Amino acid sequence: MNVLEKEDVIRGLEKCKRLAKQDLLASTLTSNPEFWNKQAEVRRETYGELIVLVQEKGIEAAKNYALKSFAKLPPQSGDLPEVRGQRQALKMFFTILGLDERIALQEARGSAGMEIPSVATQASL
Repeated sequence: MNVLEKEDVIRGLEKCKRLAKQDLLASTLTSNPEFWNKQAEVRRETYGELIVLVQEKGIEAAKNYALKSFAKLPPQSGDLPEVRGQRQALKMFFTILGLDERIALQEARGSAGMEIPSVATQASL
């Protein structure tokens, strides 16, 4: 298993933050500029928060923060741009860390005392 160094994670987050800034600038060219502007702005802010956390407290602290934040997000139906932006940024952070989103969500909810139905249970719903 490869272990990521702080600087590697920070570089990845900085690249994502730059992409969010590009999306922010391009949002005026979309059919719904307010939505896409806010979504990109929130992604950029979330990446910034994660960068600071990694720099000051380390990868594990940033991961724990991201897991708790991800678990608190409402379901994906009818997302507000703020929710969608934060969800996308957190998912990308998990990807940088090499975490599967589903496993990350289970870990977050499990540590918060929340039960997640199994895939078989969800299929029968």
